[in-house]
Amino acid sequence: INGYQTFNLSGKVYFVVRSQDGDGATDDRFTNARAAQALADDVDSGLDTDPNHVALRSRVLTFFVNRTAFFNFDDFSFFPKPTEFNGGIVASSPDRKLRLSLRATDPDPYDFATRPTGGGGGPSTATILRTHVTVHGTYTSGGVTRDTSYTAPINFLSSYTIDLPVDAPYITGTDLTLDIQLCDCANCEASPGTGRCTTTTIPVTVAPIPPLVGAAGNPSTHPTGSSVRGDSNGSDSR
Repeated sequence: INGYQTFNLSGKVYFVVRSQDGDGATDDRFTNARAAQALADDVDSGLDTDPNHVALRSRVLTFFVNRTAFFNFDDFSFFPKPTEFNGGIVASSPDRKLRLSLRATDPDPYDFATRPTGGGGGPSTATILRTHVTVHGTYTSGGVTRDTSYTAPINFLSSYTIDLPVDAPYITGTDLTLDIQLCDCANCEASPGTGRCTTTTIPVTVAPIPPLVGAAGNPSTHPTGSSVRGDSNGSDSR
């Protein structure tokens, strides 16, 4: 007895196996698919240790169609590294440019446009690694410091630069937090099931804004918080 079915949507599959006896009666221990999914997740995570539920777990087959891509934090060139991969030290930039090096790996490429036509055909022929970075920082106006942010354009390169003085001059603080989304799909939001995304939050420090030199040769500081503007290639919010 066997069956064959193809799954083409990205995600985790829960497949319920129900037996049937010679009189046509079927195993009714699962009343619906949602109950089977909840039992599998709870048993796998250790939240449900009921012996009967643990035994029943084998009746729910689980597998992935496309696993989530991940960042290579151990890569020497990765920047900024999370504190735990950077010797317990917050990553820092010598100036106010974030020279990002976001090396990543997709263990099973699943580009929906180049996926195998049938089941069991292996990975897709193309690999997509997409990043989307939001910079969270502060600006000071009238002696009051407030939060602000800048969202860079979606990028398909592993290395690129966010130049804060150009892209987000309203961010004037030195302690930043980056929310870095990694996706293995080109347009997941518009086409659900074509890929998976994960977001990593990483702190990073940048150099302070250097002082300006006035007309008489006297140093003066940059005005801070004088304006908060959007950018044609990104967005910001207070």
